[in-house]
Amino acid sequence: MAAELRRSDLAREACSQILRLNDRIVLTRFMEQFLKEKGFDVNSAAVLANFDQIRFQVQQLLKRSIHLQEEKGITPRYQFSSVDDDVLIPQNETSIEIGKVKIKDAIHSLYGRPGRGFELFCVHFLQLIGVEKCKVMRGTKEEGIDLFGVLNLGLVSSFATWRDAAVRILGQVKLSDAGKPWLKLFDRDLQLFREKEGEAWKLVPSWFKEMKLPLVGIFISGREFTEPARKWARNQGIAVKDLDQLIEDLLKFPNRTPGVDIEGRTLSFDKESFKNYFREQKAPASKNQHGPKDFRP
Repeated sequence: MAAELRRSDLAREACSQILRLNDRIVLTRFMEQFLKEKGFDVNSAAVLANFDQIRFQVQQLLKRSIHLQEEKGITPRYQFSSVDDDVLIPQNETSIEIGKVKIKDAIHSLYGRPGRGFELFCVHFLQLIGVEKCKVMRGTKEEGIDLFGVLNLGLVSSFATWRDAAVRILGQVKLSDAGKPWLKLFDRDLQLFREKEGEAWKLVPSWFKEMKLPLVGIFISGREFTEPARKWARNQGIAVKDLDQLIEDLLKFPNRTPGVDIEGRTLSFDKESFKNYFREQKAPASKNQHGPKDFRP
């Protein structure tokens, strides 16, 4: 039992190291070097007896990581070669991967800053992907609703069928842990809004209230959601997105975010320009603003 637990520990540590790299990897060679660095004699009887099992566990952990990333719509750091499952092939340029880490760090530094920087970043992101008139909520007692807007489906789909179709969006953003209890509270707030009750209903502009459009909730978290939380949210019709998903889509709009520039396959990131932009934005939305002209009731 102890040997089995040790194999699992080594496999998890090796997998974690691999997922911080961005080079072509031959797994067998990597594992030999990894075990040497951990102080093992790779020619000893004990290591030779366990090597294939440890390597197999690493392979399975990597395949699970790849599957989870693909399920979230994120380009995995690696894919296994289609002709040799001992070979891992990086899927992004090194500068892109490094840039993603730096952007994620900068987003975390926005949390708790004056001006509601993280919420404003989320508004900026949603505007990029087609949410019109997206604004943070006015005031500080808006329950679990932090932002609102209108998603024009015609802007995010090339199909003529969806032209002029739209849904209203209400969102909550939370940079710290956001498990199932927080999702349940958010779902309660959405229900109150549908019943024309609660603080969020009082605070949104009249044009948003008067729209005869379906209402969709989106919960954005700075941490990964557990699989039970994601499943519960799907069943309730709530979209849940983490920072990795946001950054993946953010980079599909090169040079549209201050401090983020992509030229060819090179990403450059200016952390101060990025942070300053979202610190300086004005948070409150005017209660009397008109809605999107194409969807005004």
